[in-house]
Amino acid sequence: MTDFDTFWQHYPLRIAKGAARLAFARALRKTTLETILTALEAYKKHKPEDRPWCHASTWLNQERWEDEWEPPPTILPKPLYRPARTPEEMRAYLRSVGKPISPEIERARTVDELPAFARMVPIEWNITDMKVRA
Repeated sequence: MTDFDTFWQHYPLRIAKGAARLAFARALRKTTLETILTALEAYKKHKPEDRPWCHASTWLNQERWEDEWEPPPTILPKPLYRPARTPEEMRAYLRSVGKPISPEIERARTVDELPAFARMVPIEWNITDMKVRA
């Protein structure tokens, strides 16, 4: 098996083999097979899903083995709930959604006195509106 055959076997889009073979020969004058194969694995791992695969000849001619892949941005989910500011806010929220108010919640004078399950309200909750904003 030739070096090109090894490369071709690993490349995800196997079309235009003749052009790829010529580009591969030129690429080997600039880098090694090991570098190409390592970069190819990175390409396969990091290629954005919304982009098509490069033809092998394009990938080689553009010296894509030198691409530097940045890690994808971390997208944190928007929080859905926040701590209630006061026990009255928690009671107002429960009333607005038709939930019963337990004696524990009714007696609470500080947020710390609320039961653990009754300390969070929706992030968009606004006590002045007495509703959850869309």
